[in-house]
Amino acid sequence: MSGLARLTGSELPPGIAVAARFEEGRCASGRILSHRGLRLTPSGHSYLLSIDSADAVHFAFYRTTSLHRQPYQRSGASYLPLDFSQLRTTAIAGYGVMLVEKTIRHLGLDTHVADDGIRSLFRLVTDVAGLHAVFAEIMTRAGVPLAQRQALSGETTLLTVPA
Repeated sequence: MSGLARLTGSELPPGIAVAARFEEGRCASGRILSHRGLRLTPSGHSYLLSIDSADAVHFAFYRTTSLHRQPYQRSGASYLPLDFSQLRTTAIAGYGVMLVEKTIRHLGLDTHVADDGIRSLFRLVTDVAGLHAVFAEIMTRAGVPLAQRQALSGETTLLTVPA
């Protein structure tokens, strides 16, 4: 958390925030926030993330193509507050699927984020190149094979939300 600690205490400039949860080698889910400035406030073992204005998109990587339970019926790192009708599904050969929310949501947000290095990740980036690097890390942690990660690297442009 020391990387986040040095960012607290002031308004941070516009950019992209990515918050994700993992089950190592199995799945990942999270949200991309294209924000116009944010604040991080220490709160125990996490941080309170406050954003007045952002565009947000949920995403997930599921190791299985067995999609008999809705994302909102799942728990832990495979949970999303959406159903499949709200998500675009991209098959990943030899792995499973990538899910991306179809609609960009405009919102203000106060939520807790953590970057514990085990089950959670929080990153701040300033451009699409930074977003690609974060998604390479997320796909690796979720267990997406290298060849598929490389093939999907162009697909992460689908995740870019307007600044």
